Amino acid sequence: MHEIELVGDALGARFQRSPLAAADALEILTRRRPLGRMLGAYLPPFSPGARAVVLLAPGSAAETREYLLVVSLGHHLLRHRTLSAYMYTHAKAFGVPEQEQAEADRFARYYLRGAVAELAPGAGAAGA
Repeated sequence: MHEIELVGDALGARFQRSPLAAADALEILTRRRPLGRMLGAYLPPFSPGARAVVLLAPGSAAETREYLLVVSLGHHLLRHRTLSAYMYTHAKAFGVPEQEQAEADRFARYYLRGAVAELAPGAGAAGA
């Protein structure tokens, strides 16, 4: 396993695979807001002392919201700061650099499933 997978698995185990527990511990603001056609967005902190924010569309499926929250945790912990907002429509990244999204997806798979993720080739984002 690579470092991203190890961190994802360890944090997932630490927080009992609960993305909300991890977001609370990391002091990431998580809010449900109508987002039009978007399912979610991660807004990284861009100034010292600022908090990251994750917005999730209330009408999306619970599994999709959970996955997008964990992907946002991945972007946060991996210190992805290329964009001022990481936006998702239908569980797909909108304009997110491919490498950053691949890393965040890998983190999310291991956070949610742990070592089981290695047994499920091609397992990824819901609908991706």
